[in-house]
Amino acid sequence: MSHFICINQAVNLRRPYRLDRRSINIRHLARQPHRGPSARSAASVAELETTSRSFQVSPRGRRGSRVAGVNLLDDCGVASGAVNRPRSAASGPQVPHSGASSCSIDNKVTHVAWLNRSNILYAGTDKWSIDPRVQLLTSNQVEYSIMLTEVDMYDEGLYTCSYQTEDKPHTSQIYLIVHVPAKIVNISSDITVNEGSNVYLLCLAIGKPEPTVTWKQMRDGFTSEGEYLEITEINRQQAGEYECRSANGVSLPDTRKVVITVNYPPTIMDVKNVESVMGRNALLRCDAMAVPPAEFEWYKDDKRLSGGSEGMKIQTDRTRSLLVFSNVSALHYGNYTCLASNRLGASNASMRLFSTYSSGVLSD
Repeated sequence: MSHFICINQAVNLRRPYRLDRRSINIRHLARQPHRGPSARSAASVAELETTSRSFQVSPRGRRGSRVAGVNLLDDCGVASGAVNRPRSAASGPQVPHSGASSCSIDNKVTHVAWLNRSNILYAGTDKWSIDPRVQLLTSNQVEYSIMLTEVDMYDEGLYTCSYQTEDKPHTSQIYLIVHVPAKIVNISSDITVNEGSNVYLLCLAIGKPEPTVTWKQMRDGFTSEGEYLEITEINRQQAGEYECRSANGVSLPDTRKVVITVNYPPTIMDVKNVESVMGRNALLRCDAMAVPPAEFEWYKDDKRLSGGSEGMKIQTDRTRSLLVFSNVSALHYGNYTCLASNRLGASNASMRLFSTYSSGVLSD
């Protein structure tokens, strides 16, 4: 369905118009003479002053796409009640009504033309513009309209309907404002830093009106407005995705994400002593959080252990190492140390495998 906007209605033009298609239809409406006692003379109709209005459109899609024309008339009836009342010597100055027409002429018009800035687009039915997007839509005694398709930001500016009556020349001006959706054009790359470092993120966006830029930490929902995001002495809890959101109300916001990786040394958590009966299986567990992931080593007293020796097996994944005993014997009882390390540091913790008939104490 086409959107309709009457470009010569004063009230409606005070608010921005955002169209979903890239085509505009600019019309100049002629006003038929009223019949009966209220009819005005051609001379009084010709006394209209130059008027100026503005409206806004938001282009959609890519330049060069074929888009059907959008009619910008708001179902404007010729000689309807929503028009400016022309001055006359008999009635005196008239106050424009709400939604008044700002460019009314009659069939006494002798010449008409559409201009963009100082360039003539159409003079009567003769096309002067070499732009194929500019088309003459209607030219008769009550309407003179052109259509501009595939609207571009460079089309913004003043459009003038100029017409000549037997009395004098007149102009009606329309200022076209083109809205450009917000778009992120430059953003920081994913970054890896050590814990305690300062981090600076940048997100640049363009658009018209000028877009607002907001940073959001996806994990906790923290937000910060502005192109730059500064994080001083970053910690491991602040690692993760950060989203840049750029919006100006023209279309859906443009969003992009940056991932911050925070390196930190290993921290071993929740170690426990384990009791076991001889002849049964047993398990010592060592969990360590670290970025990059930790490498694990196991020691019994001062001797480093290797998997598959003396009835023991070491199983290690990204954050955990297990020392697995099969068929526990008296030789297996004693103190064990887990060492977790990466290039930023190391951490160790001691635990004890003990018999059900003895006591176990956690040592550091």
